[in-house]
Amino acid sequence: MGRMKRILVWGIVVGLLLVSYYPLKLRGALAQEENPMRHLLAIMKVDFTTSQYEKVSKDEFGNIYISNSSHRPLKDYMRQHGWKFTEQYGSGLEFEKDGNKTVVVLRHYSGFYNLWHVPFEVLE
Repeated sequence: MGRMKRILVWGIVVGLLLVSYYPLKLRGALAQEENPMRHLLAIMKVDFTTSQYEKVSKDEFGNIYISNSSHRPLKDYMRQHGWKFTEQYGSGLEFEKDGNKTVVVLRHYSGFYNLWHVPFEVLE
């Protein structure tokens, strides 16, 4: 019974650390979004799994993904869909496929992550 109690206590401690760690790390960024719980779960998947990015939601223009603050996950995603990186314009990265061009806009999310808006045309 003592072993089970110790495991339970450690589980609670780890859970409390996780619950307090992310709000401090994200510093109010979660409150800026419509569905903060969806963003938090996606961030945890990126941090604790082998996934480089996670889909957070979609809007009328395309899908919204979250990744670490590097551009590499976005470039890999676009390459998997046949798009080639051509140039960066501020927070937008331009890609080309079969003579067509598209721009994916990145937005910093608390300094540790990027949100990127991928137009629906990328998946066509």
